[in-house]
Amino acid sequence: MVFDAAGNSNQNGNVTGIYVTYGYGGTDQVGPVQPTTLGFTGDVSTWKLKTDVPVNISITSDGILSLTVDNIVIFNNIQLPAEFQSSDKTTWKHVFSAQTGGDAMRQAIDNLNISYSALNFGLAPGNSATLPTTWQQATNFTGLTAGDYDVYVSKLDDELCNKFLGTYSIIDRNPVVNFPNDTILCPGQSFVLDAGNAGSFYEWNTGQVGTDEQFLTVTGQGTYLVEVTDTIGCQTSGIISVTAGVLPVVELGNDTSICDGAFIILDAGGDGASYLWNDNSQTQILTADANGTYSVVVTGSDGCATTDEITINVLAIPSLSGLGATVNGSSVAFVSQNPQNATTYAWNFGDGNTITTISPNINYNYANCGTYSVTVTLDNGNGCGTDFESTSVEIECVGFTDSEVNGGLYVYPNPATDFIAIANPNGMNVERLSVYDVAGKQIFQSANAGNLIPDITSWTPGLYLVKLEAEGNTFVQRIIISK
Repeated sequence: MVFDAAGNSNQNGNVTGIYVTYGYGGTDQVGPVQPTTLGFTGDVSTWKLKTDVPVNISITSDGILSLTVDNIVIFNNIQLPAEFQSSDKTTWKHVFSAQTGGDAMRQAIDNLNISYSALNFGLAPGNSATLPTTWQQATNFTGLTAGDYDVYVSKLDDELCNKFLGTYSIIDRNPVVNFPNDTILCPGQSFVLDAGNAGSFYEWNTGQVGTDEQFLTVTGQGTYLVEVTDTIGCQTSGIISVTAGVLPVVELGNDTSICDGAFIILDAGGDGASYLWNDNSQTQILTADANGTYSVVVTGSDGCATTDEITINVLAIPSLSGLGATVNGSSVAFVSQNPQNATTYAWNFGDGNTITTISPNINYNYANCGTYSVTVTLDNGNGCGTDFESTSVEIECVGFTDSEVNGGLYVYPNPATDFIAIANPNGMNVERLSVYDVAGKQIFQSANAGNLIPDITSWTPGLYLVKLEAEGNTFVQRIIISK
């Protein structure tokens, strides 16, 4: 603030008057049009040639300057620069200087009184855009922890009349060890403790010491303590207690097979606090009745978990819906109806003869007329049971020749594809078996014949005559070989 009583126009256009300047660092007199001149008035009547003139300068918290001289408003609402607002003014001092010359005016100052209104100060969480909930007149805040704080100043009697001064950070320079909470370590597991603060000196209660011992691998129960000294000598420590966990016992058993329609009870044991099967069931017991692999995760009360699995194979049961029979003289064609899951067919023709085949159908020649109950039994060898069907056939006596009925001796099946068997219900002694084609050429002969010609797959399909010689008798039968 310059009160100039004698102009010196050769310096910056200086004239008499009152100047408000900011940031001018020169030694020449200031002028009205300089960039650093914020306010100017050439009226000197309020103070020049007067004594005991009161001067009042006020600056608001927003940097608005007002000046009164002898209770007359000279300047009102002059905005001071932003640099003034942001400057640290805690070390500023009031300086008064007087220069003589010109009209030899003498200036003096007396009874200097600098006063200010009391203010409130408050802190809010950093970057929260919320006002403080507690205010104080003291400019010092104690007991603060590390973090960010928004700083506000307000009028003493009106906290809504406030100004945000900025966000300031308090940084804790002490090292910090962030160990997890005390924990349980399950068998077979491990984890790594990180003492943080890279480059510090570490001393673990397990014996590891040095600047390269930031990490420790934990494989068993115990208490683990580390002391950390950083590069400037600040120290801290970290501690964690590790308890050994227990794995639940789970035994679903070996992989197994069950018959179709049956089921198996899978028990995951009673050690679990929770259960989770692969079908998302959450019970201890699971009923299994389908093909597949069943697995369960059992978690104990300490959080340790065990997994087990079992594969179940469902075995099919053989079945058929009926047994058909077509009679043609003494020959009957038997047909298994809708056979399922069978590998063998055991035939009982009701005349004392049985045979097992892999084919569901068979042709059979009866040696004697009569009514026969025929049964076919299906099996697949997996032990899950069998299925059977029966039917009754009647063979009329009309049309049988002596060679077909004498003694009950005959061959079957007819037609035949793979083999020829001899039916000999009366146990006659068969001395010879001969087979002839339609041209009369003998293609097979066996002395002391047994009850089977095991392989006829190489024979040409067609009509053949089979001659059986037994106990002084000769029996001849027609048979068809087919593919």
